Amino acid sequence: MLISKDIEIQVMSNYTHETVSTKFVEAEGVRYAYRRFGRAGTVPLLFLGYFNSNMDTWDPAVTNSLAVDHEQSCVTSTTV
Repeated sequence: MLISKDIEIQVMSNYTHETVSTKFVEAEGVRYAYRRFGRAGTVPLLFLGYFNSNMDTWDPAVTNSLAVDHEQSCVTSTTV
């Protein structure tokens, strides 16, 4: 949100880990799923899972509390 040409307020997303929609991107034939939410314009956090996990493995209590101060992306390496 732009208040004047010199002052910009970053608006926090109303989405949470549980309510944000899953988006997809494809690179070199591999489809990746991700969710992006939290405070826009801040230092982003990237949540990557381990070998046999997905973005739902992250505890929403952790991701939602960090979303108050940071924009974040939860990523699943591949989707089936």
